[in-house]
This record gives sequence, C-alpha cells and structure tokens, in this order.
Amino acid sequence: MRIWKRVGLVVAVAGVVAALSASGATTFCTHVYAATPYWQSTGIWLNAGDTIVISARGCVAYWTCHACGSARYCGPNGTGGFAYEPCYLAPRCRRNALVGSIRMWNGAHRYFDVGSCRTLTASVSGYLCLGMNDSVHNGGSYNNHGAWDVSFTIYRRY
Repeated sequence: MRIWKRVGLVVAVAGVVAALSASGATTFCTHVYAATPYWQSTGIWLNAGDTIVISARGCVAYWTCHACGSARYCGPNGTGGFAYEPCYLAPRCRRNALVGSIRMWNGAHRYFDVGSCRTLTASVSGYLCLGMNDSVHNGGSYNNHGAWDVSFTIYRRY
C-alpha cells in the first residue's frame, strides 16, 4: 500500500512557480532554456518513491546559422534518434529532446528521457534537473535559442 503526503504550499524559487492541485499534489511550472549547456536545477528535492508527472510544450532552435540567419527547430521530443556519444548531456536519450535528471548527494546524475510527457517514480533521492540533450562539448548549445514551457506535478510518498 502506498501512502502519499499532501503538500500544500505556494512557492516561487529560481523561476519555478508552484501551486497546490485539487489532489493535494504540488504542481510546478518553469522554463527550460535551449542555450544552457548543462543541467538546469529546478531546486526541487525528490525523495526515492515520489512520483512525478512532467509535461512540456513549445519549440526551440537546436541549430542556428549566425551568418545567414536560418535555423532548425524541434519540440520537446527532439529530432529523432538517440545520442550515443558521451559528449551529450544525457547519453542514450533522444537527441535535442527535453531530458531530466535526479542529481544525487554525491553529484552523480540519474538521467531519463522526458519529451513532451513523462510519468516516473524516483528510484533515488536528489534534486530534479532538466535540460536539452545537446552536445555539452565544442559549443553544442551556443547556436540554440528559445525555451520550453515545462510543468510537473509531484506526488510525495512517505
């Protein structure tokens, strides 16, 4: 039997806005910027066993030619295919897609695909981080622009 803790607060921390939903879970809204080359922390701590529902929308440029002004765009599901190279933010996840991570106390990341919608139960405790799965080396995100609107609801387990 699972017991879920009701969280009843409204906060605004580091650009993350939270509100209490009818079910007693907390819903947060934020932006994930495509030009940020590393994980963007939400400042939200997840405990192992918490369930989180993430949804995202919008369109970002994952490649821009600064000389001619043309760009290529994608939504939170990315551009197709998986990033097998270790230089990507989340190897083995979809290229240029919205990805998530739980940053544990030792600094290690447990990362996962998000795309436009994802429900998961945290297997470890740590901070929820989000990002665009682009190359973090050789300026992979320097030619990106735009942001996805992301909302997530956390059901606390205790």
